Amino acid sequence: MNQPIRCRFCCKSNAIALCSLSEALNDGKSIAQTIEDCFRLSISDDELSSLCCVDCRQDLIVAMTLLARIYESDIRL
Repeated sequence: MNQPIRCRFCCKSNAIALCSLSEALNDGKSIAQTIEDCFRLSISDDELSSLCCVDCRQDLIVAMTLLARIYESDIRL
């Protein structure tokens, strides 16, 4: 029996739009690399899904923006 296609992060199955974890975001880094940079979680080539839904992708961009703002404020202070 085939497993449903799922987002690696929220586990929604058969989401309308999924993208690869190797897809580049606005800064040129892949989704997987951004997860590692922001959350210190290693995304490895394993049997887990290598896909991300558009909702989680957008949430990651927001988190990355907030993290950059925090680092910039820390430098200024």
